[in-house]
Amino acid sequence: YVYDKAHKLDKVKLNVLAWIVVVETGRGWQRKSSSGMLSLPPCGTVAVLLLIGLAVPSMSAPTPAAYPFQKAADPAAGCGQVRYVYDKAHASVPLDHFDFTVNDRFKLRYLVNDKFFDKHAGAIFLYTGNEGDIEWFARNTGAMWEMAPQYNAMLLFIEHRYFGESMPFGNESFTGNNPRYLSTEQALADFAVVTQALQEKLGLQDVPVIAFGGSYGGMLAAWMRAKYPNIVAGAISASAPVAYFKGQ
Repeated sequence: YVYDKAHKLDKVKLNVLAWIVVVETGRGWQRKSSSGMLSLPPCGTVAVLLLIGLAVPSMSAPTPAAYPFQKAADPAAGCGQVRYVYDKAHASVPLDHFDFTVNDRFKLRYLVNDKFFDKHAGAIFLYTGNEGDIEWFARNTGAMWEMAPQYNAMLLFIEHRYFGESMPFGNESFTGNNPRYLSTEQALADFAVVTQALQEKLGLQDVPVIAFGGSYGGMLAAWMRAKYPNIVAGAISASAPVAYFKGQ
């Protein structure tokens, strides 16, 4: 079935048209059995099909609430493209969350959209950033943007350390022994620190946090719920191979 957002032709119309075509084709075969030739549906039937296609009212699903994005104003976004709206910020996080002898810190990037947020009846949708620039994931995680209006949710995208702009040692982050602080455990601790700090800053300690992620990010979302249940109330973990390890 063809199903377009312009409501030009939807499932109901196609069902009606297909039913008539089947009936008329059957009649054509009946005529063939008596005349020896297969006759096409008469012109009157074709006219009826066209009228039905124009007259049957659209039964498509209602248009969803407006997404929290705006048309791109800058040429770099491309013609006809959209630019998702969010505030960019950086949080200072420990380089090592588990070694008290290491006091170094670095800037971790995160993105926030609170267009539909209601602190009294909403939630915080947390995207657990995976292996890449967090803005790319923010622009390609449609479910969170679509669900935010319905659940009065704030969107929070936190970048994974050692990716995007969140480089602990700048351009030297992957040289020598510097990658030793790149681990899942450290990344989860980053997410916990940033989420809690934002909740405390805005007075949102009682607002439930739901983690989102896909693939490796989905694993991170599930592990956030398992490791930090005091922060994350639930997780939507898509295509997450949480058991994809040797011996499991």
